[in-house]
Amino acid sequence: RLVTEGPTVPNPPKPVNLEEHECVEETYMDPDHAEYNIKVPPPPLVQKPKPPIQRN
Repeated sequence: RLVTEGPTVPNPPKPVNLEEHECVEETYMDPDHAEYNIKVPPPPLVQKPKPPIQRN
């Protein structure tokens, strides 16, 4: 019986992922969420530690 439950458990997770994907799409479409997504990319800009090198 345990063997049957093994493969049965991985099946349910798949539908959950579909729901998560839908939420992600809505987040991208939502303008409020879009601002949050834009705030996430900025971190890379902070990686610009090259200015200090120009001081030399």
